[in-house]
Amino acid sequence: MNTDMKTVLVDGASGYLGLHAVNALIARGYAVKALVRPQSRPVDRATLEALGAQVCIAQLKLEESDSNNVAALSAAFAGANYGLHLIGSIAPRRGESFEGLHPQMASAFATYAAQAGLEKVVMVTALGADKDSQSLYLKSKALAEEATRSILGERLTVLRPSLIVGRQVGTRDSKLVKRYLDLADQRPFIPLIDGGHNLIEPVYVGDLALAIAQCFESDALAGATLELGGAEKLSMRSFVERLLAVVGRKKPFLTLPYKLAAVLATISEKISDVPILSSDQAYLATIDNVTTSNSLSQLVEVTPLGQALAGYRVFSHKGSR
Repeated sequence: MNTDMKTVLVDGASGYLGLHAVNALIARGYAVKALVRPQSRPVDRATLEALGAQVCIAQLKLEESDSNNVAALSAAFAGANYGLHLIGSIAPRRGESFEGLHPQMASAFATYAAQAGLEKVVMVTALGADKDSQSLYLKSKALAEEATRSILGERLTVLRPSLIVGRQVGTRDSKLVKRYLDLADQRPFIPLIDGGHNLIEPVYVGDLALAIAQCFESDALAGATLELGGAEKLSMRSFVERLLAVVGRKKPFLTLPYKLAAVLATISEKISDVPILSSDQAYLATIDNVTTSNSLSQLVEVTPLGQALAGYRVFSHKGSR
């Protein structure tokens, strides 16, 4: 494989998926510029540098009032061939919003990418993204896709994964996986909203990182919107049972009615800088999150779920959670 040392600008690079994407891209011969916000954790910046990325610090936004930030953003995008947009959250911090994190950030990224002349851009959103969704998270993801495509057109490839799981580098996990691992360590039981009957299709983070690279390497994928699911469709309860088995925990489950979960989520959002449970997370726990047309096997050899979860056993024994 010859990447001709193409340079990829990755925003959200210090996040869970960002660290894995940077790791995969560098392993495949790309140069990576990792865009992180000033508040990012030093340990994550250090991990990015250890992987070989050039860390660029700036706040992704369109406001022109901060000339130093504008200059830093322009410098970050300068010289990049491709772009990867990852910024987002299902549980925004106090003072943040889905609108600000998703459509607004996406518009800012696309604007700078267009100005810099990036040839291809990959954007990772979420399975189920829909402007008409009852979920504000999924609605905002769809609006972010729309805003980005209006600027970049066919240069944009959108990936919509189900729940992302596993870990290869760094100390981060997906918010949902971290919640269940923490509950297993700290509580005598595991609460499952509506009993955990909703179906999911977990995607191994290593597979998703490689799929991102494939999108840069295949002209045929330009302009596409692809749903990505893992090797199995299973209930949330079954998933949590398998996750706990891997890390050597056995805890009873407690069914948490959705209405009660929604109340607890509202309280958590009011009292916590980062809510343990958000209103959207509570709602999404009542609906299935599976593909209707899974494209992952067209991009990579799909990792079995058991193998994807096995890495948690290693990190659990190291005590790195």
